[in-house]
Amino acid sequence: MRLNPAKCAFGVSSGKFLGYLVSQRGIEVNPEKVRAVLEMQPPRTTKQLQQLTGRTVALNRFILRSTDKCLPFFKILKKAFVWDSKCEEAFGNLKEYLMNPPLLSRPVEGEVLYMYLAVSSSTVSSALVWEEKGIQKLVYFTSRALRGAEERYPRIEKLAFALIVSARKLRPYFQAHAIRVLTEYPLKKVLQKPDLSGRLVNWAVELGQFDIEFHPRTAIKGQALANFFLEFCNTPEPRDPAQHPLWVVYVDGSSQCQRSGVGVILESLQKQKFQYAIKLDFTTTNNEVEYEAVLAGLAIAREVGALDVEIRSDSQVVIGQISGEFATQGDRLAIYLEKVHDLQSSFRTMTVTKIPRERNVQADALAKAGSATDQEIAKMKRQVLVQPNLSIDKSQCVMQVAREREPEPEWASDVIRYLRSGELPSHKEQAHKVKLQAARYTMVDDMLYRRGYSHPLLKCLSALEANYVLREIHEGVCGNHSGGRMLDIKAVRAGYYWPTMTRDSMEFVRSCDKCQRFARVMKNPPKRLTSVLSPWPFSKWGGGLGRSDAMREGEKEVFGGGCRLLHKVGGS
Repeated sequence: MRLNPAKCAFGVSSGKFLGYLVSQRGIEVNPEKVRAVLEMQPPRTTKQLQQLTGRTVALNRFILRSTDKCLPFFKILKKAFVWDSKCEEAFGNLKEYLMNPPLLSRPVEGEVLYMYLAVSSSTVSSALVWEEKGIQKLVYFTSRALRGAEERYPRIEKLAFALIVSARKLRPYFQAHAIRVLTEYPLKKVLQKPDLSGRLVNWAVELGQFDIEFHPRTAIKGQALANFFLEFCNTPEPRDPAQHPLWVVYVDGSSQCQRSGVGVILESLQKQKFQYAIKLDFTTTNNEVEYEAVLAGLAIAREVGALDVEIRSDSQVVIGQISGEFATQGDRLAIYLEKVHDLQSSFRTMTVTKIPRERNVQADALAKAGSATDQEIAKMKRQVLVQPNLSIDKSQCVMQVAREREPEPEWASDVIRYLRSGELPSHKEQAHKVKLQAARYTMVDDMLYRRGYSHPLLKCLSALEANYVLREIHEGVCGNHSGGRMLDIKAVRAGYYWPTMTRDSMEFVRSCDKCQRFARVMKNPPKRLTSVLSPWPFSKWGGGLGRSDAMREGEKEVFGGGCRLLHKVGGS
């Protein structure tokens, strides 16, 4: 066998593969494709601009924030062709970047990959890297332009959208490696919130099939990644004051021995102003009442549809803890701070500012009015808050009635451990299965709930609780001894779930004594009756014939159906 030397290569150190230069150093961009872009003149027609964007798309994997660099080109393609100064500047920056493109590498199978996310007002981008000997090496750049309603997503949803875009485009990497998303935003809490709906639920379920973990962003160990965040993440998003005004929220709290109050003033740049006085019908400390004021202000701002808010308060402790300058002391303040961060995800931007007390006089007056007695302000309307604004009340000052802890569903023990502490089974396939299941569940007040697309949260029950629920629905006060399928539907409507609820409902109805005792007896045959035809013609005519003693030779007596017939055998 003779081989063509021009088509065969054995033991070479580098070569072209799928349009890239692959060597021991890594994956390099094809110099011919780079030269084709560098030698281009500024486009003069729409067709030349399309050639430029097409050649740039072929190099997207190597171009940092490629969509952002080519965004001026995409805008003029949708309108009349006008090559302006912005396009000329973007064209020059693109050529300058391609003069020294980055070097990509192929990750080792089974290694952990790290992903950095970045968003702006019009694009989402990501960078996939892996670490070797303490050095982070680039694997892939992804970028996508936001279209239509996607541009109006809150910043935290844009980050989730950047992750879902990367997972769809880099699916082979996500399936073969464990992914660690490094971000400073509470992206994990947002995707696991119990009140998710719409697209966030779909994204959470879609991402549940991959081995994804969220960690805080650490030190960046590479110049390319440093440029990624320096040029992209810190770019301020332009704000249109007419469409998205900045709302300033003045908050203050008043804590006394037996009563407390909160004052909130919501003011926009268009001089819209809302004032609220809230009475706290429970005991609080000075810092707790300040947190209650911040939570009330954020809740009111969310109701009016504010996207950009600025919280102004005269409490140095609360402002310092929210901004991260001060450490949080105590369990209750930590829960308050977590609640503030959860509400922060509802806004595009949220800033906190410490102001002097003399600039917060109106909010202080409202807080004192909220803490006053009913006789002192008989003509003033105010809201009353009867319990602390905590997701988990850990108060030790107020006596609480202890109740027996409800049993946990035994069929979801692995999912509960994963949602609580991130613990997974040691077996790899079982761990992957738990992650897929956990995407459809959430923990609320330390209890497991199942979430869906078109129904509210369903409480997950153990076998003992499921039996009790079926009995109450079937034969309780409002029970009507319905059938198995209807019993299953009623259990879902009541807000409960367990995996075998359809089968258990059928078996419960079959074992119900009253249902069996008073059920209608079906006398109809299970199948449609059909008339039986005679097997032989004239078979009934021989019923009255007797046996003849003298049978002719060649005849045989046949008995069939109680009739004795004489048939001639072998005769013609």
